[in-house]
Amino acid sequence: MSLRDLLAQMGAETGRDRGRMRHLFQKYGVTTNPFPSSNESRDLPHLEGEVDRQIAERVRVFQTTPHRSQVILIQGTQGVGKTNLLDWYEKQFEELLSEEDGYTLIRYYPDPDPSFDLILHRIFDDLQQNQLLEALGNSLSQLGEDEFTEVIQTVEHADFRALLRCLRAAAESGKALLSETGILAVEWMVGMRLLRRHRDALGVRMRLDTLEGKTRVLRDLVKVTGKLNLLHGIFLLLDELEKLDQTVSKVAVTRFLLAVRALIDALPHNLFLMLAMTPSARDRYFSFVPALAARLQIRLRLEPIRDEEEAISLYDLYLTHARNKARSEGELESWTPGDDPILTEQEVEQVFQKLRRDAERFAIAGVTQRQFLHHIHLKAEEKLSPGKG
Repeated sequence: MSLRDLLAQMGAETGRDRGRMRHLFQKYGVTTNPFPSSNESRDLPHLEGEVDRQIAERVRVFQTTPHRSQVILIQGTQGVGKTNLLDWYEKQFEELLSEEDGYTLIRYYPDPDPSFDLILHRIFDDLQQNQLLEALGNSLSQLGEDEFTEVIQTVEHADFRALLRCLRAAAESGKALLSETGILAVEWMVGMRLLRRHRDALGVRMRLDTLEGKTRVLRDLVKVTGKLNLLHGIFLLLDELEKLDQTVSKVAVTRFLLAVRALIDALPHNLFLMLAMTPSARDRYFSFVPALAARLQIRLRLEPIRDEEEAISLYDLYLTHARNKARSEGELESWTPGDDPILTEQEVEQVFQKLRRDAERFAIAGVTQRQFLHHIHLKAEEKLSPGKG
C-alpha cells in the first residue's frame, strides 16, 4: 500500500472515530472511556477523604504560625492512590500559591536516578526563576549598615556572607549587574565549577560541591529571605520513594535519606514537605536511618476501598469528571449530551465484590483504587466498544 493510500485509510478511520465520539456523547455524555486502565496514573480526579482534612489542617498550621515547618508522610500500598493524592495537592498548592508571593513548589520523582543533589538544584533554580536573589539584593541595599550587619551575623556559611555583600553592592550599581550576579550566585549554589568570574563577582573562595555545604547555604538563604519577608515557604513533594532501593545500592539510599533528614533539621521554619512511600519501604528506610523516623511523626495512611458505597462514589467521580471534560467539545460540535449510565450500580458493585473476594483469598483487606478502576475500565469498554453501545 502506498503512503497516499495509507493516509487516506487513516483519514477514514479518523472519521469513524469522530462518529463514535459523537455516538458516545449523545448517549452517555462522554467522548471516551472515563475510567483509566492500570497504566494510567496522571491527571486523574481525586476522591476526597479524611486524609485531605488532615492535610488541610497542616497547611492551616503552616500559614497561621510563623511558617513552622510541616513534614507529612503519606503511606499506603501500591495502587492505593499516593501519586493521585500528590498530583492533586500539586495542583492545589499551585492555585493557592499563585495568589501570594514568597513561595516555591517542587515536585520530585527519585526514580530512576535518586539524587538529593538534584532536589537542591531544583530548589535553587526555582528560587532564581522567581527572582528571589534579585529581590534579596534590593532589600539588602535598602538596609542601613547596622541593619545589614545584624542580618549578616545570622549567616553561618562564610562564602555565603561574602555573596550577600556582593549581591547588595550589585543592587546599588544597577539592575543589569544585579541580574548577572544573581545568575552567577545560582551557578555557585548548584555546585558548578568555580571560575574566576564567580570569585570576582561573588567574593567566594571555595566550590560548593558537597550536600552538607549546599544544605547549609539553603538554610542561610531561607533564614535571611524569611527575615526580610521575601520567602515564606518551600513546598516539596517527594513521590514513589519505595523505588529508591530498587535502582541503587543501600549506601546510595542511606545517603539520600540522610540528606532528607538534614534538610528537615536545617529548616525548622518555611518548609512544607510531603513524602509518599509504601509501609514496607518505610520500615526498610527507618531501619537504614532510625533518626529519620523521629522526623516523620505526622503519618497519614491511605486505605484501599472497603465497601460498595465507596466504590460507587469513585465510579461516579470519574464519570462526572469525564462528562464535564467532554461538555466543551460537545458544545463546539453542537452535540446534545446524553446521560445514560455506562454501568449500573449493580454492575459496579459486582465488579468490586469479585475483586474483594479475590483479595480476601490472599488475606488482603480491601481493593486498591488502581485495581478497581482498571476492571471498571475493562467493563465499560465492553459497553462502549463499536457495535455494543
